[in-house]
Amino acid sequence: MNRTFIVNTNPIAPIASWEISPCAKTPDTEGGYEVEAFETMAEARSAVDRLGGTTFWGVYSRLSDEAIMADLGPPVIHLKDFDSYDEAVRFVQLFNGVNDDD
Repeated sequence: MNRTFIVNTNPIAPIASWEISPCAKTPDTEGGYEVEAFETMAEARSAVDRLGGTTFWGVYSRLSDEAIMADLGPPVIHLKDFDSYDEAVRFVQLFNGVNDDD
């Protein structure tokens, strides 16, 4: 599984977004906005800081097109790319710096 961090570089409202996909690490267009793709959490965090963007996380299922957990804040985690809902949520938590003792 290739986990790619997508940063919407729209100068008016930059938004950081996690996309789980085989995305090339080059600028691309998503929904009409320019985006930048990164492969690691460190690169992603750095890009968010650099752009001064918003990070709004959500857990989303492409299978049902239903927003399952929109209050985590704008990157979108696709459940079908994880073995479980818990794994998807844990991925978001790790990015946001939430750590357990494990």
